[in-house]
Amino acid sequence: MRPPENAKEIFMGGALIDSDVIMMGIFTTPDELFDQRVYPYGSEMKAKPVRQYYTYYSSAKIDGLGFSKQPTIKLTNVDAYNTLDENKLSVTTSNDYGIYRCGRVWDNQTDFAKKHKTVFYYRS
Repeated sequence: MRPPENAKEIFMGGALIDSDVIMMGIFTTPDELFDQRVYPYGSEMKAKPVRQYYTYYSSAKIDGLGFSKQPTIKLTNVDAYNTLDENKLSVTTSNDYGIYRCGRVWDNQTDFAKKHKTVFYYRS
């Protein structure tokens, strides 16, 4: 899931599979996003401040990766903190499921990953 070594800036976002419209996303550097840290499973924690949002890349359980407009996260299979918050995106990096949450919609919908996709672009 990491960009090529020569990537200077990346875009990470979420969208519906059958759409070219991106629902949400961030621009960041690879080092800002892929900074793997320990976020204990099921504990409320503060994500890493980056620009005007917060990112996380967890080394625990499913290696969750994502971003939030608010600093507080609670990683289970998804950032489950404040499920009504529309400004969060969560994906897994250690299994094939991929995207778990894009906005307030998350994995309590059984077909979520079949309808949504993670979008990455990079610039070198």
